[in-house]
Amino acid sequence: MGDNVDGDDGDMDFEFRGTEWLPWTGSPKPDYLLALGQFLVTFNKIENIVSDLIVLVLTGLDREDRIKDAIKKQLGQRLEVLDWLLLHRPDVPPMPMKQMKELSDQRASLAHGHFEPNPFTGEYKIVGKGERYEWSPDAIAPLTKEAERLFDEFYQVKMHLFYEVVGAVEARKREQQE
Repeated sequence: MGDNVDGDDGDMDFEFRGTEWLPWTGSPKPDYLLALGQFLVTFNKIENIVSDLIVLVLTGLDREDRIKDAIKKQLGQRLEVLDWLLLHRPDVPPMPMKQMKELSDQRASLAHGHFEPNPFTGEYKIVGKGERYEWSPDAIAPLTKEAERLFDEFYQVKMHLFYEVVGAVEARKREQQE
């Protein structure tokens, strides 16, 4: 572990972890960077699986011609496309689209906002679109947990569709060969 620096008044405790953290430079503390990175990486898995689901549903409908246009859209639009496509799949349980859109909004504020550090606490105000949000590593951790939960739900649907679509594609290939 790093060295703990304690001022005489005990108000400023900063742990250095491999790289010295200088609060007045505006660079994020390592624990903040770790929390933010974990959230963004987990969220990216969701973005990818949303595209995977669109590909699977369109492939199952024999509409591969629509895949490129559908998956190049922004996440919010891809969620709408997926939601619409799943209307054709009553066997698929309802997807948590509302929760996904809410998490996506929070991700956007973290990923695209301007960071204003508090040099004494290590917390940040994220400024974006005229709004300010206070984020600490402890405040980001629940977002990561929610992203993991949502990914698991999307993954279950992906597995549900995968084997069926692979079977349908193989059946189409056999028909074309006959």
